[in-house]
Amino acid sequence: MNLGLSKGGGICKRAISNILFAFSHGCGVGSNNNSKICAVYDGLTLCFNHGLSKVGVESDSKIVVESLNHMVQLAWKWRYWAACIASLQKKGLFRFVHILREGNGPADGLVKEGNDIQGSRFYREVFELPIPI
Repeated sequence: MNLGLSKGGGICKRAISNILFAFSHGCGVGSNNNSKICAVYDGLTLCFNHGLSKVGVESDSKIVVESLNHMVQLAWKWRYWAACIASLQKKGLFRFVHILREGNGPADGLVKEGNDIQGSRFYREVFELPIPI
């Protein structure tokens, strides 16, 4: 396992193209999958704070998606994030879906951009994004 400072990020959009917001920020020290589950929690929190309670979550981490869908046993180091996500699930309806890495390119681009900066970034408009969507 390769541990280091990790960053997570995501894009919230309606249907196929209408971007509502995007984000990236630090998830502390951990593995790449730790940053993925952290990003899921952060994204769901932002969605909930913006009044969205029915959310489809796409991630290119199959193990994270299967863990959240209770298809595989949860890794001990993700239990904190899973408990946080479970508390949000009581307030909304979330669906977790695995997508291929190619489908997650814009979110990965935000994370890579985020690795070059300190702190969190929040984008409200498409033109603010550092990468093309």
